Amino acid sequence: MAPSTRAAASRKRTNDSNAPPPSNKRLRATQPQQQESETLPQDGPADQPITPVENTDSLNTELEELREYKRQAEAKDLEMARELENLQEAKRQQSAEVRTLKDAHEEAREAARTYFEESTNLREQVEAYRIAEQSRGENRERLEELEEEHEKIQDLGGLDKICKDLEYYEELGDIEDLRDLHDQLDDEFGGLRTSEKTYCSLKI
Repeated sequence: MAPSTRAAASRKRTNDSNAPPPSNKRLRATQPQQQESETLPQDGPADQPITPVENTDSLNTELEELREYKRQAEAKDLEMARELENLQEAKRQQSAEVRTLKDAHEEAREAARTYFEESTNLREQVEAYRIAEQSRGENRERLEELEEEHEKIQDLGGLDKICKDLEYYEELGDIEDLRDLHDQLDDEFGGLRTSEKTYCSLKI
């Protein structure tokens, strides 16, 4: 080997011994990344970033829940409105029934007043009829008595004949006998002319 060649080989070995090993360079280059990875917290499932698709699905779910809640609230409001309408209708029916009962009560009171008036009038009519019948009965009895007296007078020849007989007896002068006969006739018939007039008026 030439001297120049030996000198060059010696310099190369010197340079190679002074240069750092390649493995150490790679180690120094990778150590900061490893330390940084050790200091940063590890991401779990909850710390995963939300992707746009997942965010849209969540919003759609919440929106659907809100829509369902709104539908339930509207259905509840509709049900309450129907119940309120039913209550109002029941109240109207009760008011109509109350008015009907009041009208019926007033009609019953009016009918009772009319019945009382008619009953009072009927009692008065019955009483008047009873009095009339009583008076008619008394008149009938009196009429029967007068008819009997009239028959007795007719048996004696009539009132005119009796009066003529009295006048005839008076002319004869038998005053005492005539007075006795006259008194007897008055006692028996209550007065001949009075009895005759009463009899005639009742017959008419």
